[in-house]
Amino acid sequence: MTKVDIIDIEKSNIDELRSRLKGEMTPELFKDDNLFERFLRARGQNVDAAELMLRNHLKWRQANTIETIQTDYTPTEVLTKYSSLELLGFDKEGSPVIYCSFGNMDTRGIYKSGTRYDFLRYFVQLLEGHLEALKQHNLKVQLPKTGKSQHQWVFIFDYDNFQLANATHKPTIDIVISFINMYDANYPERLKSAYLINGSLIFQMCWNLIRHFLSGPTFQKVTIFGRDGYGEVLRKSIDADILPKFLGGNKTDPDGNPRCVQSIRFGGQVAESYYIQHRRLSVLPDSMHLVVGRLSKEEVQLQVIRPGTNIEWEFVLKSKDVDYYVVHRAHSQAEPKEVVYKQRVEAGFCSETGVYMCEKAGIYSLVFDNSYSWIYSKHINYKFAIAES
Repeated sequence: MTKVDIIDIEKSNIDELRSRLKGEMTPELFKDDNLFERFLRARGQNVDAAELMLRNHLKWRQANTIETIQTDYTPTEVLTKYSSLELLGFDKEGSPVIYCSFGNMDTRGIYKSGTRYDFLRYFVQLLEGHLEALKQHNLKVQLPKTGKSQHQWVFIFDYDNFQLANATHKPTIDIVISFINMYDANYPERLKSAYLINGSLIFQMCWNLIRHFLSGPTFQKVTIFGRDGYGEVLRKSIDADILPKFLGGNKTDPDGNPRCVQSIRFGGQVAESYYIQHRRLSVLPDSMHLVVGRLSKEEVQLQVIRPGTNIEWEFVLKSKDVDYYVVHRAHSQAEPKEVVYKQRVEAGFCSETGVYMCEKAGIYSLVFDNSYSWIYSKHINYKFAIAES
């Protein structure tokens, strides 16, 4: 099939899909060829499947008041102060370049300070703002310069300083998965490329959990880097004067700061004064009670049959603090190997939650370690289970 044939088929499908949605969309959306083109490509030019996807998208737009989200939605101070999703500028082809300092975001603190709905709605507001910036850039720069508009964007997710506590925090993972599902359903074919930089073993733990939720086309546009090598790749498509120096470009703050802190938010630790009271686990009927004596450890076990199974835990302390970690044994007599490294948590407003994808079958134990405490026993209510698929 020739390129001309492909273009003719796409045009015919766009006309057909548009005719099916006549009178059911805003005039601005209805005249947008790219909207129909993107949803058709996301469904392999299957008009029926694209129609269903687009109708669901229109319902989502109405339910979440997307048309007025820029003016009618006011995010919480925690989100505007401690989140990160910054428009750096536009690449050499005119696509927006969006940077997220995910490793520096205190996603646990944000979770304790609001709701998942607020978190997702705020990031939709940011995405819609970036789309408006793209629209203006097309009108003022791209169309006069090239005669063509751009419709895709570039993401840079930075995992520098990414902490184990966030990599295994189940609400964080749940929010990321919800965001991926929402994004794939409502922003198809928007992604030009995604660069995940400063990846580490801790990042890999999180990536193993979420990568399965990416659609095939999205997954293929993701490139992962460790601590180096990304600067040269980014400069191939992004002008060095747009790219901050800490990412391999030339841009700095007026005072020479390579971090560009005057234009980029990096997140940071959320102040506890923002935390809201969550329901304590102790009121849940299916939680178990455990006492960890002073100078001792206690563990609870699960048998995992299939590699790739997710296990989840949730617990709350009555007072003080405790160390916890997860170990794996191939069988009951084998030496344990830490797979989720030791973390110390304190009694707080909400339960401690986590999730881990088991790369191997065997016995997994959630260990509570109070061996450092000479005086106090620790009272814990907990749940430890295989995640429901």
